[in-house]
Amino acid sequence: MSRRRSRKPGRNITRIVLDTNVLISGMIVEGGTPAALLRAWLDHQFVMVTSPAIIAEFVDVAQRSHLRKYGLTDARAEEMAFLLWAKALVTPGTRTVEVVEADPDDDKFLVCALEGEAEYIVSGDTHLLNLGHHRGVQIVTAAEMLRLIEERTGG
Repeated sequence: MSRRRSRKPGRNITRIVLDTNVLISGMIVEGGTPAALLRAWLDHQFVMVTSPAIIAEFVDVAQRSHLRKYGLTDARAEEMAFLLWAKALVTPGTRTVEVVEADPDDDKFLVCALEGEAEYIVSGDTHLLNLGHHRGVQIVTAAEMLRLIEERTGG
């Protein structure tokens, strides 16, 4: 008998924090890389880690009138907010870090990643991307993350 054991469901699944800009882009550009990441999340290819502060920021940004021209309606934004609360790993967001001096509001993504033991933060924000990593959490673009997921899943 082989000593190999089948993997338990959910084992070795990557935990990823998606920045608000990635979430919004994923909703307004259906064929884009951020949208592919959202589909990968909904297909259980990774665990999305988020926090109340990130969801609140998403809801706030999603309600901005200039996004209506891209088809982002209140109903679609509410549906995504519901999915985040229901299907993501929601951390409390109670830790404090002061790392992103140029934009302290971005610290919430680092807090979320640390609390949720995420391996990656995916962002298009140069303040975060310029860090490259923080306390073992890699900070990458959506394209880099999608490539890593595809390599891992053979897709």
